[in-house]
Amino acid sequence: MIQRADLASLLSRGAAFLRWWRRELLGMLPASLRAAGPRTILDLRGGSPILARAKRGAWHPLAPAEGVVPKGPIARAMCAEDRLVVAIPSAWIMTRVLRLPAVAEPRLDAVLGFELEQHVPFAAEEVVWSHRVLRRLPDSQGIEVEAAILPRAMVAAAAGALRALGARAPIQARPDPAAEWPAIPLDALSPPRRGWRGRVEAALALAAALLLLQLGHDELSRQQAVLDAVQARAVAARTAAERVLTLQAGVDEARGRLSAAMALRSGRPAAVAVLEDLAQRLPDDAWLTELRLTGSQLSVSGFAARPDALLEVLDASPILREVRFAAPLTRGPRDTADRFQLAMRVVPDAALPVAPVQVVAR
Repeated sequence: MIQRADLASLLSRGAAFLRWWRRELLGMLPASLRAAGPRTILDLRGGSPILARAKRGAWHPLAPAEGVVPKGPIARAMCAEDRLVVAIPSAWIMTRVLRLPAVAEPRLDAVLGFELEQHVPFAAEEVVWSHRVLRRLPDSQGIEVEAAILPRAMVAAAAGALRALGARAPIQARPDPAAEWPAIPLDALSPPRRGWRGRVEAALALAAALLLLQLGHDELSRQQAVLDAVQARAVAARTAAERVLTLQAGVDEARGRLSAAMALRSGRPAAVAVLEDLAQRLPDDAWLTELRLTGSQLSVSGFAARPDALLEVLDASPILREVRFAAPLTRGPRDTADRFQLAMRVVPDAALPVAPVQVVAR
């Protein structure tokens, strides 16, 4: 069974939700359709803090601020405002016009914190202020800024009294409650208490942060997978490149050997070709006992029945030139043929096999 206290708490929370929803909906309306300025203010212009309500273009007192009960009708009217206004005497506000470099505009709050100490008889932590840019000076690359300064001590109690009523809307101090300037924020003096809306916003912010963290983790995982795939392809490509380089080295080595063989072959005929040519050209009654090939010089020794016929036979060879006897012919007492020694030069012009030549002894 629902207790009376629980029902009252539930109704209070429902009313707070409806007031918040009303403020949100009003914020979506165009400025021309919204009510100009607040309807309930805390007025300090008469000396004592009084809650007043706008009616027919004038402010009518409702009750002294210290006598207002939290969660009462007047307090609920204050809590329904989307902005809480503390009306103050215009003499409390000091205004200064400062000329600053244009580069200071994005961080005017920080710059004014130092500049105002040079222009007002208070320390920066003793005042609250607001500012607006009056005009920009492109010729001198500067700006003119108007600052409205208010001592904290004059409005600290009023800001605390509004927060004590349960209000969570932003608080501003204005000389004219209906005017947008000057309007000095007082939330730094009495920050709004975090209710259920604040907890919901914090939870949503945490959920958004966790979602971004998860998305970042997923993106990092995807990038790591892509990197692993690229590295795998790089390893495969490197292995293939090493295999190609090994094959290329083998090809280069074989090509070098072939070039060396071709150079050697083009330098002079091989000894086998010389032997083959001699064997084809020597007659049957001649035989060799010694053959020596030194560079391009060839010397042969042997026996022949007609040594003089060998000169004509060997001169016809395409690879032999300058055939001559290197020593006189000799014959031993028991020999049946003359012993000869021939010298000749081997030329590299023709290494092709030659047709056999048959010499018939006479």
